[in-house]
Amino acid sequence: AEGMHKLNGEYARRFNRRHVRKGHLFDDRYYSHVVEGPGCLAAVSRYFDLNPCRAGIVPSPELYPWGSCHMYFDPSRAVPWLDTSYVLGEFVGDRQRQRESYREFVLKG
Repeated sequence: AEGMHKLNGEYARRFNRRHVRKGHLFDDRYYSHVVEGPGCLAAVSRYFDLNPCRAGIVPSPELYPWGSCHMYFDPSRAVPWLDTSYVLGEFVGDRQRQRESYREFVLKG
């Protein structure tokens, strides 16, 4: 929330000054919802993973370099600060089976 406040405040003021604009730059684009209940976190993660495909940027979600999808699919590509256990924990089996299930779930989306 603090980061979005800075973005909407300081960055928007500079952008508006530079482009001779007034008002909110992102107007109602930032909001939050509580993610709770079985499968909800996985569904939200899939939504984010598939956005680059829906936008026509990449043909497959794991090809998007700024996403996390490839880190869920392939543990050798994971970064230490990303904890995949919450999303993968919504799938049954050992960690490898969870990765396979998440991959199927994302690609079916």
